[in-house]
Amino acid sequence: MRTVLILIFAAVFAGAVAGQENSLPKKKVAVYVKSAFDDSIKKVIGSKLALAIIKNGKYSAVEMTDAIIEMSQNAQNREHSDNMDDSRIGLTGKEMGVDFVCVADIVEVFGAKYISTRLVDASRMEAVAFADVHGSMDCAASLMEMSETVAAELFGGIHVSQPDSVSQPDSDSRVENGKLWSPDGIDMIYVAGDSTQSGFYIGKYEVTQAQWLSVTGSNPSEFAGCDDCPVERVSWNDIKIFIRKLYSKTGRKYRLPTEKEWEYAAHCGNSKNTDEYSGNDTVENVAWYEDNSDERTHLVGTKKPNALGIYDMSGNVWEWCEDCFDSRCTKRINRGGSWNCSASNCRVAHRDGDLSGYRYSNLGFRLVLSE
Repeated sequence: MRTVLILIFAAVFAGAVAGQENSLPKKKVAVYVKSAFDDSIKKVIGSKLALAIIKNGKYSAVEMTDAIIEMSQNAQNREHSDNMDDSRIGLTGKEMGVDFVCVADIVEVFGAKYISTRLVDASRMEAVAFADVHGSMDCAASLMEMSETVAAELFGGIHVSQPDSVSQPDSDSRVENGKLWSPDGIDMIYVAGDSTQSGFYIGKYEVTQAQWLSVTGSNPSEFAGCDDCPVERVSWNDIKIFIRKLYSKTGRKYRLPTEKEWEYAAHCGNSKNTDEYSGNDTVENVAWYEDNSDERTHLVGTKKPNALGIYDMSGNVWEWCEDCFDSRCTKRINRGGSWNCSASNCRVAHRDGDLSGYRYSNLGFRLVLSE
């Protein structure tokens, strides 16, 4: 069945790009509308997105939601395709012979509907560009305008040049646990690995308003005007754009931590660590939370760090992680609690999640750097 589907897909693609050929081969894009409130609109949105991508001139595109669902179901013992993360989507795209999969989620936030999209590189099996667009989904003209906006943002963000020469982190097993390294003005702490976890560098502090401003030229924070307070009101999607811009400036592959990395660092790189909060069993010592925050964020690094010298992994702002929170990947994980949370929510063991487009005054992030 999978072989037949791949052959069918190749035939559909060949027909779809007829008359579009030029001297250079076009990159192939499969459009996958992952979820929608009304199933009938899936193909409409998928077709509009494919047409908008084709108009770009450098890509061929076909709406292939049903084929991707069928292939993913075969691959996952008939589980629903919405269980797929980006690595599975990328692998499915690779098996179909495409270069990218454009994934579109139809999301409702505070009563407004918008298209939240990401572009998954099939060879890297990860998302490389993101775009959100609001608008009416009741007429074809509006959907086409939204699709063209998405296509411009997605395909304008994947061509990133790397500086000629940059130093990369040393992840050798001989690197001392807790070693400080400060590339690009970002203090990073080395967390040595063990038999289950590779070593990596993680931000000593949450990303600050000044750091965000220096990369993006803007400051979205509710509590703006405090350069060394954590940036907040940044969505998971916003952070992905920030990371791409940071890569363009530095050539270093910063990223969000996985949930496993986040918890491992919060426990000081020691899987046997049992501290209730990151660095201590007494929340007051290590966290800004609802009982001491005066209802706002605070300067990073003003509470006690954990044993590795990492600050604010409990309290101040929630921190986005890379992973999906639910089986359908409609939400992304955030950890650590925040200035308006109870002590219970600031425990290392506590976890939560939000839609990737959500922005809150208690939600920020820290960076990870590895080979």
